[in-house]
Amino acid sequence: MNRAVRNLSLVFTAAALFVGCSQQGGLLGKWQEIGGSETMQLFNDGTVTVLSHGFTLTGKFSVVDGDHIRMEFGVVGKVTGPKVARYSVSGDELTMTDNEGSVSKYRRVQ
Repeated sequence: MNRAVRNLSLVFTAAALFVGCSQQGGLLGKWQEIGGSETMQLFNDGTVTVLSHGFTLTGKFSVVDGDHIRMEFGVVGKVTGPKVARYSVSGDELTMTDNEGSVSKYRRVQ
């Protein structure tokens, strides 16, 4: 019985990792703001880099669920956030909507 519980636990852990990776997978890569100059790059180790108005911000991100991303950035010795936004990926277009309803759209950079 104990061995069966351990095996079942391993199956659930593997399934959770698979779901988390597949949710994050569509977000990974470099994105260019549509109609703007901001670029954002999301890496598979959970780090994010944003280049905006000549400044580079580096932080961490995680997929909260299939619809939300959580980001935290370090700015001038402080950690800002966390910020949670609704996101969707359709083809090579990423749409992010923050809690105030502001929408940002990005196109994947090849």
